[in-house]
Amino acid sequence: GVVTVEFGGTVTRGALLISDSVGRAVAAVPAAGANNRTIGIALVDAVSGDKSSMLLSPGLIQGA
Repeated sequence: GVVTVEFGGTVTRGALLISDSVGRAVAAVPAAGANNRTIGIALVDAVSGDKSSMLLSPGLIQGA
């Protein structure tokens, strides 16, 4: 479903998200060969401190 989160950095709409060390949503940008467990997809463009919507959709992404 759709949930409200606080963003911890600049994120573009449609970006896959992970949580940072304090629980804010940030863009998933794994290093080459590294895996990140994602928490969802940004539904809006946002910057650090914004509180807005994301689609809760757990998943996994591997860096290229």
